[in-house]
Amino acid sequence: NDDFQQNDEKVDHIEMGNAYNEVFYFEAIDTETVTITGYRGSDRVLVLPDRIDTRPVTAIGDYAFADQSGIVYLTLGKYVRSIGDYAFYGCTSLKEINLPDKLSSIGAFAFRGCRRVKSLVIPAGVETIGKQLLMERRNKEALSTNIDFYSGFVYEMLGLPMELYTPLF
Repeated sequence: NDDFQQNDEKVDHIEMGNAYNEVFYFEAIDTETVTITGYRGSDRVLVLPDRIDTRPVTAIGDYAFADQSGIVYLTLGKYVRSIGDYAFYGCTSLKEINLPDKLSSIGAFAFRGCRRVKSLVIPAGVETIGKQLLMERRNKEALSTNIDFYSGFVYEMLGLPMELYTPLF
């Protein structure tokens, strides 16, 4: 596939199924892509690999990084196209999130409980955002208006049905 060049950062020694490699649990979705399904590391600055073995990492699974309170700065691999529901739920120390340009889908409650996030830039190619992307912000600092619309907060406050939630640009 031309989208996936071979000279990226990668993790070697792939194992099939629900096995793990170093600190990442993963699943080979097909013969060409990988989904990260879990993490057992302790990095404060976490840069997800572009590849595991020769396969591009294209998804972050549901709950994959849930309750990883030690992560402060997060950068997703450049081939990630989808983030699952509750993927980073409860990452209470997370302050900065760098999303890849190829991202097209963010699951419901993906960053719920990430109270310290100060900014989140949603790439232009994102077509689907689950409800309540960010919730429970305890600090009083303002968050970008587009986040409130994306998260469904404004829609919910207006009492609009979920079917009408639409990202505003």
